[in-house]
Amino acid sequence: MDGPRSQVDILLVEDEPGDARLIEHHLQGRARGPFDPPTLTHVRSLATGLGELGDGSYDLLLLDLGLPETTGLDTLDRYLRRAEEAPDVPAIPVVVLTGLNDSEVALQAVERGAQDYLVKDNLDANSLDRTIRHALERHQQERELTIMKQVLTRVLRHNIRNDISAVRGRAEVLSERTDRELEAHAETILELCDGLVDISEKARAVESVVEYDEGPRRQSLPGVFDRCLDEVRARYPSATIAVERDGAPDVWAHPALDEAIRNLVESLLSHATAEEPTLDLRVTVDDTEVTVQIDGNGVTVPQTEVEAIRAGEETALKHASGVGLWVAYLVVDRSNGEVTFTTDAGTAAVLTLPRATDGDGQSTGEDAPAP
Repeated sequence: MDGPRSQVDILLVEDEPGDARLIEHHLQGRARGPFDPPTLTHVRSLATGLGELGDGSYDLLLLDLGLPETTGLDTLDRYLRRAEEAPDVPAIPVVVLTGLNDSEVALQAVERGAQDYLVKDNLDANSLDRTIRHALERHQQERELTIMKQVLTRVLRHNIRNDISAVRGRAEVLSERTDRELEAHAETILELCDGLVDISEKARAVESVVEYDEGPRRQSLPGVFDRCLDEVRARYPSATIAVERDGAPDVWAHPALDEAIRNLVESLLSHATAEEPTLDLRVTVDDTEVTVQIDGNGVTVPQTEVEAIRAGEETALKHASGVGLWVAYLVVDRSNGEVTFTTDAGTAAVLTLPRATDGDGQSTGEDAPAP
């Protein structure tokens, strides 16, 4: 649905004629609400229902999970797969219909993408009406949030970055002037531009982490170090970063693990007091975990930031330690790992990740076992 409307078209996939007649009766007998009594199209098989959805004319799908051709969550999965394969057909909200003994399956269906569920044995006009209205409203809100996110992302990636590039170019011209005051102002502008570009990159990283939902992948930790630490060394040329490896372990981690470790290292370096800071990364391995401890020479993260992390107060919009460190926490959490800080002598970050062994699969990029 593109907005409020008085007429709602519902497709019902239900193999029992009696249940279908009862649902139609409840729909026609409902008290008048924000829309007229819906038009109901009834089909008795999932295959027929999927064909009906091809023209994009329906607003909501009532889907029985107990069809002869497919039962349980597989019924919903087949619809969701079909929706992914036909992106040109607008997605519509789904309310699944179950029996009394299928409450657990119904909850799992909601977790997989259904808007709601109804137990057919307890169905009445009021509950059916309320569920349909809420499903339509939530679906509309989700669509609006998706559009807002797309617009904000487009503005962030293109408009802001283009303007920053223009400002930076002019600041470079100013920085070459002989007037020392103008040169100082230009250097400040350049630093601010670099900071805004960095924030936009971190926002893009947040988007990629949140949208990726396929679970951790097997990764070579030494390979991750080689990639992300080269970037850090280029950004902090005066810093010395040493790595002590215990073997060459593979880990199960989110694909953005490079981003997480880079942000952890850069967060520590940003708090270094020495002109030529030193970081030591020590890797230790046991049967189930790989631990990376990052110690810094003269590095002290403010206690307020450490306490915010320990208290679980870090969010994308409310953070004491910067977006980069929040991205690191998000990635590690999606990797079924943990990040902690010690403050005994300066500040050290300790990253723990699940170890991947030969029995878990041989090649990098395979899906991790369920946590």
